[in-house]
Amino acid sequence: MRSCQRQRGFLKVLIEHIGNRLIKEITYTDLEAFRSKRFATKTRRGDERSVANVNRELSLLRAVLNYAKRSRLIARSPFEDGATLISIAEENKRDRLLTRDEEKRLLEACAGRRSHLRSILITAIDTAMRKGEILQLTWQDVNLDAREITVRSSTTKVRKGRTIGITSRLASELLALWESSPKDPSEFVFGARDDVKKSFNNACREAGITDLHFHDLRHLGTTRMIQAGMPPAEVMKITGHTRFETFSRYLNVDGDGARRAAVLLDKLYTD
Repeated sequence: MRSCQRQRGFLKVLIEHIGNRLIKEITYTDLEAFRSKRFATKTRRGDERSVANVNRELSLLRAVLNYAKRSRLIARSPFEDGATLISIAEENKRDRLLTRDEEKRLLEACAGRRSHLRSILITAIDTAMRKGEILQLTWQDVNLDAREITVRSSTTKVRKGRTIGITSRLASELLALWESSPKDPSEFVFGARDDVKKSFNNACREAGITDLHFHDLRHLGTTRMIQAGMPPAEVMKITGHTRFETFSRYLNVDGDGARRAAVLLDKLYTD
């Protein structure tokens, strides 16, 4: 893992709820009770707790108990004593997509103190890169002549590097940044920024855009590649998706897609 900050947060919750228990005393019933209690507990913002959040906490607990089993501290993990408590299928997959008008308003809101955000957002939309991958880009990863970005394996979620093409509007943004940069290949393209969450949220607020997460831009970029007619297998290589189950949510068949399928079948029948 590139960071254990989130895991520390999950661990804090586990210690609070079952930290005073002997590990051999933890039962499947305890796990069920913990799961139910977490779902009944609101987030700090007063929102309903997501399935994904509870799944991550349970996954860490399962890893701890599996380690205890491997270390012969327990003979069996309580997770093995009942139905699965961690269901990825139940997680609420977001499908928030920016409209063209919303995208225009969002980019227009990237002015003044937020001018640095514009090129970052265009990179996210046009490449479908993850935020961490974008913020860790250095100039040696960018080839403006070949119109290519190399995503280093050390910066990716799955530790696999990949190559992504650069669109015309992204090329313009990157060229402008390069002209005003120190011309050092080892420098970060977007500066040494820890995060852009605050400026992103402020830009969304000014643009009148609600319920948008930065990661939704990756969803948008992936969806646009599919809509442009790129084969899904190629899109997966570009976006760095390794599991088709995760990627398949981008393959939404709309009315146009359904009609294209009928046209192709008609062609097959008449050939």
